[in-house]
Amino acid sequence: MDSSPSLVEDRSRNAVVSWSLVAVLSVVVVLDVLRGDLLWAVFTAVVVAVAALPAVVTRDRSVVVSWEALALATVPLVARLAGRSVELLTYVSVATLALLVALEIVAFTDAEMPPWFAVTFVVMTTMTVAALWAVVQYHADALLGTELLSSRTALMWDLLGATGVGIAAGVVFEFYFLRTTVPRDGRVTSGGETDG
Repeated sequence: MDSSPSLVEDRSRNAVVSWSLVAVLSVVVVLDVLRGDLLWAVFTAVVVAVAALPAVVTRDRSVVVSWEALALATVPLVARLAGRSVELLTYVSVATLALLVALEIVAFTDAEMPPWFAVTFVVMTTMTVAALWAVVQYHADALLGTELLSSRTALMWDLLGATGVGIAAGVVFEFYFLRTTVPRDGRVTSGGETDG
């Protein structure tokens, strides 16, 4: 397959906005470390690394993930840092990160992944992270005496919510696929026109 959907774009305006969001996320990493919130610092650092990966691979600062996708990952992380955390919004960051990873694999390797598989990957990864987080919370409650899980009913609703967020994110990304394509070198333009 010569071209595949992606969220990697090389327009200069996109690069300016995306690198600004990477700078914001870098500040969030530092603040999380200073607050002792290492789990979130690591997660945010992974988002930063994935966002910067296309520029590193191509050695071109203008090749960077789309600002829309990066904003979708950034807003919940900044909101959480500001004390306005909604756990379901956090899964939007997870879903966005999963999609970025899938699409960067397609853009920068010989792997071929149809859009439906990328969307399924996003949904499944979001659900997996939610379940893993529930296991971590359970063990923290059992071993450390924390009270992270209020009830089984709340846990089930949280898992259902994470699944819903993953599905909704998958639908949104499917519409994004319809207007964006990427050749093997990772460079794309909107509307399906690739740079030559």
